[in-house]
Amino acid sequence: MRIAIRKLNNSALLAKDISRDKEIIIMGKGISFKYKKGQKISAEDIESVFVLNDRDKSEDYIQQFEQTSQEYVEITQILVDDIQSEFNIVMPELFFTALMDHIQFAVYRCRHNMRIENRMAWILQRMYPEEFKYGEKAIKMIDNYFSIKLPIEEATNIALYIINNENENKKFNDMYSGFELQSNILSIIKYSLNIDFESRNLIIDRFLTHVQFFVQRLLNNEKVLENDIDIISKIVDDFPKEFKCALLIKDYIKKTMDIEISRDELFYLTVHLVRLVKNQKNKENNSEDL
Repeated sequence: MRIAIRKLNNSALLAKDISRDKEIIIMGKGISFKYKKGQKISAEDIESVFVLNDRDKSEDYIQQFEQTSQEYVEITQILVDDIQSEFNIVMPELFFTALMDHIQFAVYRCRHNMRIENRMAWILQRMYPEEFKYGEKAIKMIDNYFSIKLPIEEATNIALYIINNENENKKFNDMYSGFELQSNILSIIKYSLNIDFESRNLIIDRFLTHVQFFVQRLLNNEKVLENDIDIISKIVDDFPKEFKCALLIKDYIKKTMDIEISRDELFYLTVHLVRLVKNQKNKENNSEDL
């Protein structure tokens, strides 16, 4: 049995779940007009239930609902239900409120012609295509709901929320740092070696995976096994351009993270860059033949 406590906004009520002895937020279109304090809430009026499991943050969640317009609560609920169905995951309270807050500011920025560049759009599109594709779907839903046109960067932001929830054991800040590192590393490669990451093939996919693990090792302070010095020297002599690019990445990591990547990481990175350059040349040659 659920008993109304107080109105939060037109579509949300603070209530008490008697069976679980927990405060909950109940959502439903116009539900706040139907019930007063102490009244039993009918199941047919409930569209969704937001359980306040974290007692320390309950009041913060309640205040956020009170201060948020009904329309943002409704579109967030639509998206959360859709995301949970699409990706077969359960979103925690923090996801709902964070997404609701983000949508509110995204709409505000759009209506006031404020655009924030997200340099990670292209890397997320390549490494997390399903999440990015859903992000594109989500911004269309938001566009239709508010009669606006959100920039494509917002698809990246929504994809990040989904990815973060799929990797719930990782902190969001750590994940964001990882994405930023990957993005900047790929930018260095793109411009120093003239690599086209837009077209997809096995070599590029393998390289992107290598970069993911490379960044993960950096963030976790993990080391790779050592290689023979003669092999490394031969790679350096035979492929100076690729090795120079690897050194640029090494310098970038030193400046931004104060981490000195090992000789062995340089070796592996250079080997992958050699494959990448060869793949690029093959694509260009095939294009010329056409």
